[in-house]
Amino acid sequence: MTYGSTGTNSMPHYYNGANCKQENVQITHIPFKGTPESQTALLGGHILAAAGDFGTSLVESGETRVVMLLKGRKVG
Repeated sequence: MTYGSTGTNSMPHYYNGANCKQENVQITHIPFKGTPESQTALLGGHILAAAGDFGTSLVESGETRVVMLLKGRKVG
């Protein structure tokens, strides 16, 4: 499986790698400069999944679906 994130050693890269390792899923990470680039690759069919700060419009339109959602923690 190929997936994109907002770069090597970013939080999405770390969490996806840790989850896939725990579940024994083999993945290939494709680093992107930011979320827009990974969204474009996902919608174009160049990668199977993407991790990042996605808006809900792509999910609501049916163009993508959420597989995993991490709950953030407020700081301060």
